[in-house]
Parts: sequence; C-alpha cells; structure tokens
Amino acid sequence: MLIVPLPITRDFIRANPDWTFVYSTNVYHTSSYGQAAVAANEPNTIGIPVRFRFCRSNPSSYFNDDMFNDVTKPILDKVLASIAERGGIIVVFPKIGEGDSRLKEKAPRTFQYIREELAKLHSNNVVFQY
Repeated sequence: MLIVPLPITRDFIRANPDWTFVYSTNVYHTSSYGQAAVAANEPNTIGIPVRFRFCRSNPSSYFNDDMFNDVTKPILDKVLASIAERGGIIVVFPKIGEGDSRLKEKAPRTFQYIREELAKLHSNNVVFQY
C-alpha cells in the first residue's frame, strides 16, 4: 500500500518520478492556483480540465452540462486517454472538481463523469494520509 500525504506537495511529486499525479486545471492549462500551483509543469503530472478559464466573474469560464457531448466530453476523453497511456501508479488528487470550478453545482453530469473515469484510473493501492 502506498501512503500519499495530504496536502500533496511539489517535493512529494518530485520524490516519486515514476508515479503519475492527476490534478485539476483549466482547458488551457494556465492555472496557477490550488492543485495546479503544486503540480503544474512537473514531468510526472497531468492536469484534467474542470473549467475553461479561472475567471470567477465570467460565467462562460465554467463548464455546463448543455455542452457535455459536443465540447466537454471530447476534451476530457483526450486527457483521460493520455493518463491511461502512462499506466503504472496513478495518484488522483482528492477533490478534483469540488473547488472553484464548482462542477458539482454548475455541471453535475460532467462532475460525475470525471469522478467515474478517474476512479477507473486511480491506483487501488494508494491511500491518502489525513
């Protein structure tokens, strides 16, 4: 069993270069807050989009379920495939889609899809230390 500390730190990510860490970001991978502040630009990390941009004042920054089939799902499927290709130990950051993206509120179908697909990829022998 692998024990992952919370919060996950950049030092922990760097100390485990053979593991793949999945964190939340925006479609353009320009976020520098939250999980992305810790994980972005590390060679063993992949960001999964949970919104278009991180601009709280612009409603078009958020995903919504009306665009799931035509826009959001194809974006997510491409990222999910790249995660699956890595294989090995995959550590999914907890609470993806539960922060500023407000996925549970703004796009519950999208939130559920992300959670279900990441659960299939997350290594079973990883436990988060609280």
